[in-house]
Amino acid sequence: MTIEALYQLDSTQAVQRLLCRPALDLLMQALSTAGEGWALVLIALGLALKVSRDRRQALRSGLRGVAILAATGAIVVVTKRLVQAPRPLQLLGAEHVRVLLEPLRLMSFPSGHSAAAAALAAWAWREPSAGPRLWPWLFAFLVGVSRVYVGAHWVTDVVAGWLMGIAVAAVVCRAWPRPVAAGAAPAAAPAGPAGALARAEGGEGDSWR
Repeated sequence: MTIEALYQLDSTQAVQRLLCRPALDLLMQALSTAGEGWALVLIALGLALKVSRDRRQALRSGLRGVAILAATGAIVVVTKRLVQAPRPLQLLGAEHVRVLLEPLRLMSFPSGHSAAAAALAAWAWREPSAGPRLWPWLFAFLVGVSRVYVGAHWVTDVVAGWLMGIAVAAVVCRAWPRPVAAGAAPAAAPAGPAGALARAEGGEGDSWR
């Protein structure tokens, strides 16, 4: 099955019909912009500084987050060039898809915004803090939804982006784990995607915080 045939089964138009309201336009455009690489880098660095009083540890944590975002971006670009998938505007036409922001036509699969936001969420979940954060996952979900809302991506692109971002974060955190402090007991791995990330590091629940 070609990517164009897969898109024919996609639910993008249904999602737009369900969600698109003038009152939500500005919010969705803002969320879409917040999913850009420069914004996510600022969020990662700001979060690393906020949760760690040790500047050296915060720098290391922030660099790990930036490395995850950079690796995700590189893989997304390569995949886009290999797949060469049409955007909703290109395949459906302006009369069948509502487009906000810049009208894009090519390099649709996967969604880079969704991939990067999911990668950031996976990194933030295991960074040092009082406990796991749920808001980065909600943010990643909303960024993905916003990309469909503004007509930039298919639902298929967004789901693929989420999965790609989580996978890249798992690989990078395995290659660059956070050292466990001497004498500290490993924390139990949480359930869900973050648990899979922790187990991918060899079962040390605290090694990627």
